[in-house]
Amino acid sequence: MSAFAIVRDVFDGENSAKIYGIINGMLALSPILGPIIGVALITRYPWYSTFYFLACLSILTGLVFKVWGKESLDKANRTGFSWSIFSRYMIIIKSIHFWSFTLPAVAGMSSFFALFSITPYIIESLGLPKVTIVYSFGTVGLSFMLGSF
Repeated sequence: MSAFAIVRDVFDGENSAKIYGIINGMLALSPILGPIIGVALITRYPWYSTFYFLACLSILTGLVFKVWGKESLDKANRTGFSWSIFSRYMIIIKSIHFWSFTLPAVAGMSSFFALFSITPYIIESLGLPKVTIVYSFGTVGLSFMLGSF
């Protein structure tokens, strides 16, 4: 996620925490907009049209970054590669402070993706209309977004 690296390069302290919260909130748009776009596509086109849509969106995103993207870290603050960076990971891995934030985040995101993975199956097995997926995902995504902000 290059957005998080850019925030780290450009902001610091409390400002970066605010920006990270906004980015997490924006990430919640995918479970809100994704099902709406997906249902709209598969009701008009074959099921694989969603994959064409995602491929086109990826190409468009790549072109936008190629044309307008720039390095966010000043040249003066850049450092060359050093193998010592791997020793720093051990310091982080041993930190209880790191794990106290990481494990709840991992649990939350894992349950988030598990819910999104199984929801279409549950809705289909219950015989509910496809629009129900939009409401199901949208409600969870909206909750996640509000929590992030």
